[in-house]
Amino acid sequence: QLRATLGRPDWIVFEEERYRINPRFGVEFDGLLFEAEVRAAGAAGAAGAALAKTRDTVPLARALERYKGDFLEGAGAGDWHLEPRERWRRLYFEGRFALGEPLRPG
Repeated sequence: QLRATLGRPDWIVFEEERYRINPRFGVEFDGLLFEAEVRAAGAAGAAGAALAKTRDTVPLARALERYKGDFLEGAGAGDWHLEPRERWRRLYFEGRFALGEPLRPG
């Protein structure tokens, strides 16, 4: 049904037992952009603890602005979204910690 709505059946692919948007079309997703930007800023994991002392913090601050709260919070979406939700939430808190900001969403 989604393929028909989009008007092009090749926009949706079935890989590894999952349906997903075909990455060949360059569709941007804010969750993946957030993750890539936080990681590029060096705030993920132990490396983030020294970020504020050794690097420009502007890229990380900009990346953290993308986080608008827990992914699909309150949505009846099954369980598939829980892993990315927790990963992005952890990255958000690690980024806030690296900037020396309070560890609370928003």
